Amino acid sequence: MLKKFSILILIALILLVGASCQKKEKPVPVSLQEIIGQDAFVRDQVDLDIKGQEKTLVLYVLDKEVKKDEDIWCGNKSGEKLFGRFYLALIAENKIESKIELLMDYFENGGEFRSKNIIIPQDLNGDSEELEFAFETYASCNGVYLEVIGVREKELLRYNFYKGEEILDELFVSAMTGPGLEYENGYLVQEYYSNEYPGGTFKNYYSFSQEKQGFDFVKSVEVLD
Repeated sequence: MLKKFSILILIALILLVGASCQKKEKPVPVSLQEIIGQDAFVRDQVDLDIKGQEKTLVLYVLDKEVKKDEDIWCGNKSGEKLFGRFYLALIAENKIESKIELLMDYFENGGEFRSKNIIIPQDLNGDSEELEFAFETYASCNGVYLEVIGVREKELLRYNFYKGEEILDELFVSAMTGPGLEYENGYLVQEYYSNEYPGGTFKNYYSFSQEKQGFDFVKSVEVLD
């Protein structure tokens, strides 16, 4: 009787140990600063749900430097600029899954721009998921350059734009009649103003290529008054 009782206890212990081994331990919470580095300045962040997994997209700056700009010119919107090296990082379970260095030179940093949201989720490739993000760099008084970063599960990708023999990593955009860059009726539509002959406002249409993980140029249309 004692032997049978001992066997039952042993079986129960084995089952208990097995169950505890199968139970996935949750990662111990750590601060965002510990993950990206103590020297990094967090400029913006947004929480994402990617196929049921919670992740955080963080825009941070290394070698941060703030400069006043009192000159009057079309690229000076706030009187103050934040310079540095800008990174976008995808974080899950207390670690960086993927990161990419952005092309921009600075952010406007004066007044309301200091707390303005920069990471804006959008659907720019037509998959009905808002997992694309556009970041701008000043180009001229006529517009800005926009780069598009996409999230693909555990990876950040910079989408290229294929136009003939050209491969572009950003598009020149002028918000003349709309947002300047938007997904509409199956195309990513780039609007821009050109003062080169014959001049005018144009819209370029791009289709998303799964194979290239980028956008193929389709056509250009002049926007008439």
